[in-house]
Amino acid sequence: MRLSSHSLIAAGLSAGLLLGAAAAGAQTLPPDHPPVPQDRVPQGDAADLPEPREPPTVTLDDLFDRLKKAKRPEAAASVSREIEARWLASGSDTVDLLMIRALTAIKAKDMALAMDLLDAIVTLKPDYVEGWNKRATLHYSRKDLGRSLADIEMTLRLEPRHYGALYGLATVFKDLGQKDKALDAYRKVLALNPQMPNVEKEIKELATEVEGRDL
Repeated sequence: MRLSSHSLIAAGLSAGLLLGAAAAGAQTLPPDHPPVPQDRVPQGDAADLPEPREPPTVTLDDLFDRLKKAKRPEAAASVSREIEARWLASGSDTVDLLMIRALTAIKAKDMALAMDLLDAIVTLKPDYVEGWNKRATLHYSRKDLGRSLADIEMTLRLEPRHYGALYGLATVFKDLGQKDKALDAYRKVLALNPQMPNVEKEIKELATEVEGRDL
């Protein structure tokens, strides 16, 4: 099979980044994964992954409890950032670096490269929630609703409380004209993150359309 100029991550990257990571016990890509020209991998400083600030004794359950009880948007946003930092932390130095580079590629609007990097991430670590979630978002930006929906479903299988994925699910259902399903998804978002912007507005508008008409 002929590889595109954007085909990504394995043999080429294994020779550098992944080889060193493997020596430290990190995962490596399967040998049949498409190779990557090293000069196509972004080297920019597009934001290191945010570090969780709360001590490990504060669990995700604790954080979600705080999120539900937050009275002000600023307090909810602070807790949300902590939750999302934990989701982003894959537990693998290799995968974390690939995620930084995928986010760099997205920022640079190199979506084909970002997709190859995210493909590599979910191959390396299929139980990494944020790999699927970020790829779902990228599929959506490319108008590929079917693949976006599949990756959202995988995200929610791994983390049913992922309010970002639920918001994405609602958006996809809305685009597909499935407004009853969109409404249900938005309500799940609100139950998890009551201060999340725009959700109440979306619920109000959809409730009028779905529940306020003769069916």
